[in-house]
Amino acid sequence: MRTPLRGSRTPAGPVTDTSADLPGVDPDKDVELTVSHEMLHIEAGRRQEGRVEELRCGSLFRSLPLPEGVMEADITATYKAGVLETHIPEPKREPVKKA
Repeated sequence: MRTPLRGSRTPAGPVTDTSADLPGVDPDKDVELTVSHEMLHIEAGRRQEGRVEELRCGSLFRSLPLPEGVMEADITATYKAGVLETHIPEPKREPVKKA
């Protein structure tokens, strides 16, 4: 089962905010967020122990590019009422000095 991942983008940039509908997922056991190679990886699964039911089982795996300069500590995520939301802040850029 595919879980939609909604995101907002800057006109020419990577995803900065995402949300995924994950009802019935235990965020402490079944959701993993990792950062590697300038990508945010989101992995989540839903399972019904002892029984297999198509509507109650499924998984999500997405990799999203991070803007240049964003550190892992800058990324926040919340899980509330069955929705996982991530926020990737725009990196702070030094103004270009004119010579």
